[in-house]
Amino acid sequence: MNTRVINGLNHICIYTKDVEGSYEFYHRYFDFECVYETLVGRPEEGEEFPFRVKMIRSQDLVLELIQPAKEAYVNAQVTGAINHVGFDVSDIEESVKQLRARGMEQISEISNMPDFYQGMKAVSLKGPSGENVSLYEFKLDQKKAEPEKSMLPIGRAFSRERARISKSKKNYKNNQTEV
Repeated sequence: MNTRVINGLNHICIYTKDVEGSYEFYHRYFDFECVYETLVGRPEEGEEFPFRVKMIRSQDLVLELIQPAKEAYVNAQVTGAINHVGFDVSDIEESVKQLRARGMEQISEISNMPDFYQGMKAVSLKGPSGENVSLYEFKLDQKKAEPEKSMLPIGRAFSRERARISKSKKNYKNNQTEV
């Protein structure tokens, strides 16, 4: 019996002062594409469309951008402990160079953390609504680790595992003989 409650990460929600500006930022810097957008209203509160929502996707990651009608709601929604959105990169120095050349603001130096979870590098940049957008480069030997032990993005690690299982199933079917 499977006792897991969740299947994986569905999305990360970011409140923004400008949903179109935030979309353009994530599209320009990280190749996100819009997969859904809508207006959500609460007529009982006297507002026809208090929220603009845009769901954007890049590979296995979905961000939900929400723009409340009242800008004050953006800062009021800072609850909980989510500190940043982190993206996996292959070459952190080159990624930072490209993003800065396109105008993105770097807010920290690249940190080399050789003892943190088998080694990685990290840097923080500033998103359009002040959110911390972090980049991570993991050591190559992590890419060989089992998905549940790797710090690689969940989607990428488990996509690799699904491919391995699929290949095993195909090999099994190809090696079966009729009786």
